[in-house]
Amino acid sequence: MEKIKYADPRIRLSFIALFITAAIAGIFAYWLVWPDNVVVVKNPNHVHVLKNHYHRGEHISYVLDFCKSRRIPGKIYRSLVNGIQVTYTPVESDLSAGCRQVTISDLKVPEFITPGIYHIEGAGVYEINPLREYRNEWRSNDFEILPDDLSSSSADLKDRLSKVMRDVKEHEIADKKWQKEHQ
Repeated sequence: MEKIKYADPRIRLSFIALFITAAIAGIFAYWLVWPDNVVVVKNPNHVHVLKNHYHRGEHISYVLDFCKSRRIPGKIYRSLVNGIQVTYTPVESDLSAGCRQVTISDLKVPEFITPGIYHIEGAGVYEINPLREYRNEWRSNDFEILPDDLSSSSADLKDRLSKVMRDVKEHEIADKKWQKEHQ
């Protein structure tokens, strides 16, 4: 009986190393390419702020409507924006998977902030795997930070007046356009 010759151990080792390398490359390719929307914010360009007017020192309330596909911890970054950007401390988030609508009221209008029109910009950042992060950005509707001496009822009147002024201006523009066309 003849002895069976086995392949050189170096060749076997080469095949094993090649297989392990291919498996690791496959895992890395999967991590880099596979789409994974961890969180989807419904209507990300118009997260609803509950009031139109806030004063310095008051807490801003907004409603975030989102679906989370799986439980992955993340960090939530938020800023108050109006030409300048006031960044708040990031918040750790570890909510379970599912859809929900939450009202958040943890952002306090800083005392040093200048009155004006602002909005909130936010982003959730989730580490999906060692090679990739998922980032979901959103923006709130505009609201006004009022001067300390202006009450909310005055602000409502101010809003109505500015709307009337915009309407008047639009009518003036339309009237001029009509006159130009019919001369």
